[in-house]
Formats: sequence, structure tokens, C-alpha cells
Amino acid sequence: MSGGVDSHRIEVLEAKLVGVRSELQRQRKVAAKSKDELEKLLGLVEAQNAITDQLSAAPAWLAPKRGDSNLHATAWLTLSDLHLDEVVIRSQSAGLNSYNRKIAEKRLTAVIENTIAVFDEQITGLQLDGIVCALGGDIITGDIHEELMKTNESSVPETIVHWVPVLASAIGRLADRFGKVHVPCVSGNHDRTGKKIQFKNRAQESFSWIIYHWIAAELADDDRVTFDIAEGADKMVKVYKTRFMLTHGDGFRGGGGVGGIFPAMNRWLLRKHQVTPFDIAVMGHWHSLQFYPTAFINGSLKGYDEYAIGHGFSFERPQQMLFVITPENGVTIQTAAYAD
Repeated sequence: MSGGVDSHRIEVLEAKLVGVRSELQRQRKVAAKSKDELEKLLGLVEAQNAITDQLSAAPAWLAPKRGDSNLHATAWLTLSDLHLDEVVIRSQSAGLNSYNRKIAEKRLTAVIENTIAVFDEQITGLQLDGIVCALGGDIITGDIHEELMKTNESSVPETIVHWVPVLASAIGRLADRFGKVHVPCVSGNHDRTGKKIQFKNRAQESFSWIIYHWIAAELADDDRVTFDIAEGADKMVKVYKTRFMLTHGDGFRGGGGVGGIFPAMNRWLLRKHQVTPFDIAVMGHWHSLQFYPTAFINGSLKGYDEYAIGHGFSFERPQQMLFVITPENGVTIQTAAYAD
């Protein structure tokens, strides 16, 4: 009787042992798989960190020059308020302007070629270290208003697919002429994904976030080009000794009285400066090229439109901001790259 009980207990224990061994083997497989997944995850994190470092690292050629008698300089072109794939109808704009995808492609090409022509034909005698090509938001016009959804050239996804290679090619063209291109990027208000501007994850919730990273991926193998994509509303860019704050410019509302946007802008700049000191703010949004002592405002590629004429704004030809920085004197030349 006792032998039968012992045999039964042995059989039970052996069965448990088999189960324990099976579970141990399963746990080993799970641990091995988890280890592989952890190693893959760590690899992805390291790769992401490497990409982030590459995107955010300030290129050495922007640093001050020491002990060099050459006349060093860096060009700065701001591409903002392109409003790609928006349609402007001439008959609705006092006969002053038309805009669509075909026209935008011609104007973008003109801006790039006219930027090159300025330094080939007008500004000579400088040893250019490279060019900053700032992407200042409102790259696409988006569909934030119902009228835009009805009249835009295409949907937002199709717009992005069409324009990313075109923009990458434009930056590559600048690299061909200037040797080095640094591309700081901020989001705008038109290229947002929601109906309202948000403060948390403003950059990441913008279509420009996709556009900028996609362009950077397109040019990843071109060591002449570096990117610095803002994760907030602003991006600080230091060229030699001059500190620039790149921002879209929609953080304040302009006044309609004497002084225009200047009083409101000055108050906003003062508050921003108390948080992060800078020398010059570079912004778009207002579609009117203006150079103030502490702020540069960009024009637009789109040009005069139905909105502008409806509000009685002054006419301005399509143009983008262009200026020159030197190590000794900061910004020395302020001009425009015309789009027509």
C-alpha cells in the first residue's frame, strides 16, 4: 500500500518537475526574446539620439573666426509663408496677383536663383562660409479655414508628398553654390493640424514637423547640409557672435493704429528677451518684408491675395528675406530675394 502511495507521489513530483522544466525553458526563451527586444530598443534609442544630435548640432563653420584676415561672411535666407498649394485668383485680387502650384514652383526657383545671383553679381569680395536657410513656418497653407479646403490645389497629404522633394532640391541647389547649408526650422500657424494653435506639442502637432523631418531624411546623405528642427515655437541660432531667435511671428497681434505692429511686437520681444536673450528675432507671418533693429520680418512667396485686399493691406511683391552676417559687425547687408 505504502509502495503504491510512494509511486504515486513520485509520479506527481516527476510530472511537476517536467512542468517546472518546461516553464523554465519557456521563461528562458521569453528572457532571450526580451533581451533581443531590449537590445533592439536600445539600438533604436541610440540611433534616435544620433539623429537628434545630427539634427541639432550647430555646424562648426558658424562659429567665430579667429586669427583669419579673410573677409568671412555667412548668408541668411528665410523661406517662410510659402503657402504652397494655396490658390489666389487674379480677378479677386484687383488683378495684381495669381498663385497656384505651377506659379509657386517658378517663384521658389526664382528665389533660390536670385539668392545665388546676389552673391555672384552684386555682393562680391566676401569669403562665404555658407548659408543659413531658415524654414520659418507656413510652408504649406493647410486647410485651417473652410474656404481653403474648398480652393486649395490639393489635400494636405498630397501637398506634402509633392513639395518635400522640391524643397529638398532647392536646399541642395544652395549647397551647390554656397558649399554649406544650415537649416533651422520652426512651425507656423497655417501648417498646424488642428483648428487652434496649441502651446503643448505645437511643433510635433504641425504638418511642418513631417515636412522638415522628411526633407532632412531626403538630404541625410549630403554632409553639406545640417538641420536643427525646433521642438517648440522658437529656435535659437548663433552665427558667429550674433544670436538670432527664429520664430514664426504669430505670438502677438498687430495694432491697426499708428505704429502698426511695431508697439505690440516690441512688447512681445521684450518679454521673450527676458526669458532667452537674443540680438535679433527673425520671423515671418506678417507677409511684409521689414528690417527693424531687433527684428526682421519676412515677406511671402504667395504675395498679395484676397485676404490682403479685403483688409486693405498694402501691396507687396513676392519676396523672401536675405541678409549677410560677418564675425566682426553682425548683420551688415539687408536685402531681398525676389520671387518674380
